[in-house]
Amino acid sequence: MPTAVVTGANRGIGLEFTRQLLLDGYTVFAACRKPEDAAELQQLAESSDGRCRVVPLDVADEQSCRALPDHVDRAVDLLINNAGVHGPKELDQQQLGGIVSQDAQHVFAVNVVGPMLVTQALLDRLGSGSKVLMLSSGLGSIACIRAGRPMVYAASKAALNMLSRGFGMDLVDRGITCVAIQPGWVRTDMGGPDADISVEESVTAMLATVKTLGPADAGRFIGLDGADFPW
Repeated sequence: MPTAVVTGANRGIGLEFTRQLLLDGYTVFAACRKPEDAAELQQLAESSDGRCRVVPLDVADEQSCRALPDHVDRAVDLLINNAGVHGPKELDQQQLGGIVSQDAQHVFAVNVVGPMLVTQALLDRLGSGSKVLMLSSGLGSIACIRAGRPMVYAASKAALNMLSRGFGMDLVDRGITCVAIQPGWVRTDMGGPDADISVEESVTAMLATVKTLGPADAGRFIGLDGADFPW
């Protein structure tokens, strides 16, 4: 039975990853910051015959990341670094003239340093054939960025792409495939109600793509269909 770890599993894309992976026969370690408040996730766990284990994880807290292997007691076939934050919703607070240091540092702590620390913490749980998925964004594409975008969030996802590229190169000799994937513009709390696709459609497409990935894909930045996305 394959095993997955999903961060930010309490809602949105992370919750749907957990749901679909359970349907696909995985044991899932579903990590989130406040398990006691994750009602939908807890319901999934209760109906999973023990295959969904809800574990505490604050990706912005180094000690919390270091403690993750204490909860994940087996080899990991798929690590999905999904936890992320948008930062201030007000666009002027994401652009020059309105950026607050504390807000920007928190976005980078969660979106960049978090996946770095989580992957590092679980390194001994990953082996040949394992896959690491970094949830990026189309806004992380330097080639596609335009004026008037949330630049703090966009910069954090561009940094995550570099991290994914570097980790992909470092891990491929161990048989571990690490890629960054942009999930599309998804109807979540972050994406909003006017986004292009549902959470179910996004996750279904990403998991279909994950099944096709191998060492030759290490370090790529891809879209839902597995095609290269512009850096």
